[in-house]
Amino acid sequence: MRADTRLLQDIYQHIPLQIGNKIRPAKLVNDRRSRDVWRHLTFLEQALLIRRSVHTNAAELPLAAGRVEKVMKLLFLDVGLVQTMLGVTIPDIETSNNINKLAKGALAEQFVGQHLMYERPCFEKPELYHWDRPVQGSEAEVDYLVGLEGRVLPVEVKSGAGGSMKALRLFLAKKKLSIALRFYSGPPRLDEYAINIADGKLDYTLLSLPHYMVCQWPRLVRAAFGI
Repeated sequence: MRADTRLLQDIYQHIPLQIGNKIRPAKLVNDRRSRDVWRHLTFLEQALLIRRSVHTNAAELPLAAGRVEKVMKLLFLDVGLVQTMLGVTIPDIETSNNINKLAKGALAEQFVGQHLMYERPCFEKPELYHWDRPVQGSEAEVDYLVGLEGRVLPVEVKSGAGGSMKALRLFLAKKKLSIALRFYSGPPRLDEYAINIADGKLDYTLLSLPHYMVCQWPRLVRAAFGI
């Protein structure tokens, strides 16, 4: 079946507005059937113009074992194109007191996500996962999940130097994991925390890295956690 070029264009224009959000095909483009939107999303992905982050329930590798295809977020081809399509100009960046907060953090999540996705051997298909708890009134989402040396690490992406990490702590407690990774606008640091759980406390260690060090995360995680 031939692609609907108008629908492809509509989806292409809407995706930068949805970076970091769960995608519901029926709401991505008005007055279009979910089946048609889903099929054209696949066309764009096959053309390498977009990439999807898929929800997984897995607390162990492989992350693909717990994937749920219909719960996804989308990333664009490149953070520079996202910036342009969102109308963020060079003067905006040069005059901003905090460029990470431009476009409500979408640029930070796009930047980190595209680098995590391609931090794999060139012969492997790029994949990206996140975790989501769709409990109405108590939703929670960990931005990304990555695997290293047989271990799963939840990854939080913050546009600034602070921000709540309730979802991260919830995931760690639920999956009984003890290490986590955060990308933010502050300096590198390593912190110890504890979470109250049903049978006591769970200690965990958080490695925080500035966004620009995303390509170094495997080396720094190994060094920080001795894995």
